[in-house]
Amino acid sequence: MKKIDLIYILGVSYSGSTLLSYLIGSSKQVCNLGELKQIKEKREKNPNRLCTCGQEIPNCSFWSKYENVYTPYIEESLLRKIKIALKILLKRDLIANQLSDTQDHKILHHMQKDQKQEEGMYMLDASKSLWRLAYLMNCKNINLKVIYIDMNIESNVASFAKRNYRGFWEGLLIYKLQHFLVKRFLSYHSNMDYLVVDYAELSQNTSSTMNQIGDFLGVSYDNYVEQLKKRTYHVTTGNTGVTTQFRNGFKMQKNDDKWKSILSPFQKTVLKIVK
Repeated sequence: MKKIDLIYILGVSYSGSTLLSYLIGSSKQVCNLGELKQIKEKREKNPNRLCTCGQEIPNCSFWSKYENVYTPYIEESLLRKIKIALKILLKRDLIANQLSDTQDHKILHHMQKDQKQEEGMYMLDASKSLWRLAYLMNCKNINLKVIYIDMNIESNVASFAKRNYRGFWEGLLIYKLQHFLVKRFLSYHSNMDYLVVDYAELSQNTSSTMNQIGDFLGVSYDNYVEQLKKRTYHVTTGNTGVTTQFRNGFKMQKNDDKWKSILSPFQKTVLKIVK
């Protein structure tokens, strides 16, 4: 069984990963699978949810084949997460004994064949999780290209704060911890093939950012706007607002300054101090 070329989007929750995955998936050379780590949870909550193709899962030409047979590797236990975090802090290599016969690789292989992809084409997982990336790194039959989506602290934390007041503190903690661990992780994994994408730059200068991503992947995004209109996606996870946009006709958004009205003066002061 040949190796799978997998694009993995890494980042913090609410950092623009869903948007980025659709833009990258506009090319026929990329099959956007959404956030694979959410498959099991979404399946248990609503097995008949809509796919972006417009069909419910049981009637979707793609996911109807895999929804009930695919349980991807998801979050580690708390103890395992702590062990991984300590390895990152101590700059220890996360690649141990490589795994071969994993369900992720087997299912991704069948998905790739189902999409009739040619040699050198990519599958895309927008799970964002550093813990899942640590697992995928140990799968010897998966070739990884990592794209780290980096959003500024104000916009990212405001996305958490929209939910409730506690969301601000939770978002701040997650943002600072994840950014620290991810940047430390990337700094000493020199063999990791990765690209950092700034969300503000993606929103304001989409074409140039997509060309940069294209150079990294060896994929052309010269006509990504037209490609977006013609592409049929099969995504059932991720940010529901962005997913709905793609189902009903996507319009590129500009840089998000809504955080200025979401955050209180006290919260803005806190972010200035910890920035």
